Amino acid sequence: MRRARVLLLVAALAAACSKREPPKPRTEPWVNPAYLASGSAAPAPSRSPEQPARTEKYALDPAASRIAFSLPAKEATPRGSLRAASGELTFSPVEPARGRARLSFDLTSIEMEGEGEGGTTYTERALQWLELGSAVSAAVRERHRHAVFELASASGFDQPLGVASKSSGTVRGQLDLHGFRVPMELAVEVARGDSGAVTVRTRRPVTLRLSEHDIAPRGAGGELRSLELPLLGSKVGKEARLELELVFRPTGSP
Repeated sequence: MRRARVLLLVAALAAACSKREPPKPRTEPWVNPAYLASGSAAPAPSRSPEQPARTEKYALDPAASRIAFSLPAKEATPRGSLRAASGELTFSPVEPARGRARLSFDLTSIEMEGEGEGGTTYTERALQWLELGSAVSAAVRERHRHAVFELASASGFDQPLGVASKSSGTVRGQLDLHGFRVPMELAVEVARGDSGAVTVRTRRPVTLRLSEHDIAPRGAGGELRSLELPLLGSKVGKEARLELELVFRPTGSP
């Protein structure tokens, strides 16, 4: 009898030891130890792509800007400037390379230095060569009145542009002048002033070939003057060299 009791006690202890506790519920993401042992890191949580920096709009201030050009030739270097222009710049100080712009230059505001030959001023001759002379029709004058530059891309502006700082880079776009559109590249310096104004300056003169825009000696009515063609290269350069200092002020609109 005593032996039987001992056997029952041993059986009860064995049964108690064989029972397993129920698994505890997981409260955190579980990473397989074998995955960690392989040297791989747990996958990082996905992030939404970064939003582009906010851009702001700026308007060209023609009174504070400078638009000058020269036409160096063998015997002379005519010089002039433009007084009237308008335009808008979309710009982000955080990412200057994302800037875009559209500028319009009123060619009837050309002013040339010095007096021309034959009783006409250099200013009058310049307007005639652009088919903006006194005898052209109103339709022709309006068609050739504006030169338009559209900025399409920029590069080299790697750092954000803080207040009272400057950065250099290259801008590219298209110039529409005298009925012909030609690609143009400008090396520029962009400066941001204390007032928030943005100034764009050319770091070296921009070359513009007159032949690419069909700019040639013409009379008051726009007719070509073949006898004056020798002026190109001797008295008037075949290329214009542009120097720009354009001041843009914030408009307050995004």
